[in-house]
Amino acid sequence: MKADFYLLDVKHVELQGKSHAELFGRLKSGEKICILDEYNPYFFAEIDNEKLIDKIKDLEVKDKDEKISILDIKKVKRKVVGVEKELYQIFCKKQSDILKIRNEIKHSVVDTYEFDIPYTRIYLVDKGITPLNKIKVELEEIKTEYRIKKYKLLNYEVTDKLLEKPTVMAIDIETYFDHHDAFNPSKHPILMIAVYSEKTKRVLTWRKINNKTAEVYDNEAEMLKAFAKIVKEE
Repeated sequence: MKADFYLLDVKHVELQGKSHAELFGRLKSGEKICILDEYNPYFFAEIDNEKLIDKIKDLEVKDKDEKISILDIKKVKRKVVGVEKELYQIFCKKQSDILKIRNEIKHSVVDTYEFDIPYTRIYLVDKGITPLNKIKVELEEIKTEYRIKKYKLLNYEVTDKLLEKPTVMAIDIETYFDHHDAFNPSKHPILMIAVYSEKTKRVLTWRKINNKTAEVYDNEAEMLKAFAKIVKEE
């Protein structure tokens, strides 16, 4: 399937032992979809001993019942504080493997870089994707129980065209919270939710208040169900 896709949000998820980007957005028709794209996380190491390369390739880090190893390592040139250096780009299977591999080798190498940058940020930069810009995508549908359709990304092309008239919703959630205590949802309920958009201007609560425009529900759960319905309908 080929389509015009507008990215609204991106998240990192680990599936079948590998890192993926979950791209949430909408098609030109307005349909909301989720696109899954496998992308290997990495970090950089400055290495002055070539003998370490083979050791890193064969490295296995034990983590509970799991043995963690790298996917690949290759020599690249990168600028570090304005100075070009020869570094080694170390690819891992999962984002959670990066710190474990890095901690295992950090005392044997000169330095390590970009091990603490969020996966989603690196993904967007490397792919050249900007949220709200139109992306021409080629997709393959994935069978799922998600409320929205889910696809695997096969190919993409970024354009400079922006999403026109995006649907925007402002949400204000008021909770009861004793600042002398740690926040606990079971002890500190949501008292009121205000929702504002081009289509909707509503206030929801389950507390009896002197406000004729507010919608009063029997309890917090009923209020949250009504709120979820509003979001889905938008």
